[in-house]
This record gives sequence, structure tokens and C-alpha cells, in this order.
Amino acid sequence: MTKQIESRFTYEGVPARALALYKRILFLPAEKTGIETGSWANMNYNGFWCDYSVDRELIIRNLYIFSKDHNYPEINGVKAEEVSLYRGLADSINKKYPERNLIYINTFPMLYRDVCIKCEYTGRIILGLEQKNERVYDAVFEKGAVTESVDITDKWRLFMTKRKASGYWWEKEDRRYFYLGYEVTDPRLVGL
Repeated sequence: MTKQIESRFTYEGVPARALALYKRILFLPAEKTGIETGSWANMNYNGFWCDYSVDRELIIRNLYIFSKDHNYPEINGVKAEEVSLYRGLADSINKKYPERNLIYINTFPMLYRDVCIKCEYTGRIILGLEQKNERVYDAVFEKGAVTESVDITDKWRLFMTKRKASGYWWEKEDRRYFYLGYEVTDPRLVGL
């Protein structure tokens, strides 16, 4: 399977990466924005990805989205804009395959910059800050609000040094993770 485009995070303004989720962030574009997404490319089957901001709340700061019918209404007063990279990809496909009759001319994701959509997420997200996870935080959310944030950098490093190369931590048979300080009985962690 082709690697999917990952959503990105910032945590209190610092670039971060979601290392683990205790449940998936459920964002349904059709419900929240009125846009029916479609598969844009083999690296983006669900038709969107986000730049999330975590401060006191979980917010979609930027939304990259592909509309099935190429309809991009304003969202929270923000208009969709082209991303030159994706326009360039579409243009290069049209040049390479002219027999497709310019099918890709308007077939690329658009960007809603600073759209600020609050996510009603309840659960935990483990965030690694900076490029090499110099700091790791366990952020707890209740209906999108951060209720607790704990620095678990030492626990994460200990876990990473003890982890067997044969599997991931969520694949453990008993599905309990005492070594991270939690007893979680069903944490099938789902990536973004």
C-alpha cells in the first residue's frame, strides 16, 4: 500500500508529530464543511488531510481537501486557494498524457488556510515535538479541549530502547501498556 499523506501537528506552536492515537480523530468533511471528498491520488484515498494545532484545543488550522464535484464553498469565511505544487502535478500529468483530454486540469486538492475548525475529539494523542521527538507529550482531550498534558519523554525513550524490533507496542498480546504509565485495555492505535 502506498504511504498516505500524513496530517501534521503543532503543539503550543512547536512542530510535532502524532506518535500514537488512542482512537482516530473523526473529522467528516461532508458533515462539517459540506464538501463530498473523493480519492485524489493513491497517496490520499480519503480526499483530505489537515494541519492540526494543539494549544488549549484541537483545531484544524489548515485543511487540504479534494472535492468530488470541484465545489469549494467558503468555510468559516475562508475561501479555498490553489496550492502551486498540486497545480503543477496536474499540469505535468496533462502534458505527459494529452490523450486524457485535460481530465486533470482542475483535479487537485485545494487549501483552506487558517480555517480554524474545532475538533470534538475525546481521547489521547501522544505527540513527539521537533524532528527527532526531543520532547514527547501525552495530551488528553475532552470534546476537543485539552484537559491534561503530561511530559512523557523519559517513558517514551525507555519504551523505545526496550521495544522489540519484531513488533509495535500496540500489537502486544495483552494490550496493556504499564511501561508508559497507563493500563489501557483496548488501545488499538490508529495512525492519521
